[in-house]
Amino acid sequence: DWPWGQHAPMILPNGNIFVFDNGFDRNFSTTGATYSRSVEYKVNEKDKTVQQVWEYGKERGVETYSFILSDVDFVSANQNRLFMPGIVINGSSRYAKIIEVTYPDKKLVFEATLHFTNLAGIGNSPGDYVFRSRRLPIYP
Repeated sequence: DWPWGQHAPMILPNGNIFVFDNGFDRNFSTTGATYSRSVEYKVNEKDKTVQQVWEYGKERGVETYSFILSDVDFVSANQNRLFMPGIVINGSSRYAKIIEVTYPDKKLVFEATLHFTNLAGIGNSPGDYVFRSRRLPIYP
C-alpha cells in the first residue's frame, strides 16, 4: 500500500523508515477506503527496492483517519510504536488520538482521545489542533 500524505518520517534503529500515512484521496479516489496508518518500510539502497514490513491503523478505519497533521514515534524503552492521528473528523465528533501499540504484534498498550473544545475552525478543520506526541517517563 502506497503512502498518501506522509508525515513525521523517522529512521528507526534498524535502519527502516517509519511514517504517518494520512491516506487522503487514497489510490486517487475520494470514495475508496478511508484510513490513516503508521507504516514501516525497509529500503534496500543497493537493489533500489522498498518493502512495507509493518503497519497499524488500517484496521481502525475512519475512527483514526486524519487528513492532515499527525505523528508517529518509536518508543526506545520497549520498541513500541506511537500512532497519533492529529485531527479526526468523524461525523460531528472532532478529536485527536494518541495510541501506543506493541511491536510487532500490535497489541494496544495505551489509548487517549483528546476531544476538541474549539470547533470554530475553517472549512472542515476544527479550531483545535494536535501536531505531535511523545511518550515521556514520569520519573527522571
